[in-house]
Amino acid sequence: MFNDLYGSDHSNMKRLILLRHAKSSWDDSGLADFQRPLNARGRRVAPMMGQYMYAHQIHADVVLASTAVRVRQTLGELQPKWKCAAEVLWEKSLYLASLQTLESYVVGLHDNWSSALVVGHNPGLSELAGKLAAQEIYLPTCAVAIFDFHVESWPLTLSTGSGKCIAVWKPKELFPDD
Repeated sequence: MFNDLYGSDHSNMKRLILLRHAKSSWDDSGLADFQRPLNARGRRVAPMMGQYMYAHQIHADVVLASTAVRVRQTLGELQPKWKCAAEVLWEKSLYLASLQTLESYVVGLHDNWSSALVVGHNPGLSELAGKLAAQEIYLPTCAVAIFDFHVESWPLTLSTGSGKCIAVWKPKELFPDD
């Protein structure tokens, strides 16, 4: 489950992975924000991030995802390269979710799940990443932040000092030519 990014002792661990949707299009001013699709860059970068996650053995037991079109398309592009068969739970309330809403989802995760991926939007995802890291973290489109926690239960992941930010992957840093 947990790879060499953290170390060898994986007992009593939880991993939270945050992924912001890939770059979306603003071409059709008549579309509601919820309906905006990915643009060409988003469609290129999402599978690249999926492949990067796969290469670094990043897996999840469950995926919680906003129902917005750009999130659905991000996962649709990412999953074939990520090769993770986790169940996706589509949650409408993750669309533009606040920090408090995201926290309620994290503490509500079933303790049988050791790892979870949350796919959504800013500013909430960046705020959650910053809170968990105890420093400001900005997640641009298609960025990933990975947190490991030495806890047995998801509600304890929000306790100060319980976790460690082990990686923040930003597409422009990983794939500078794209």
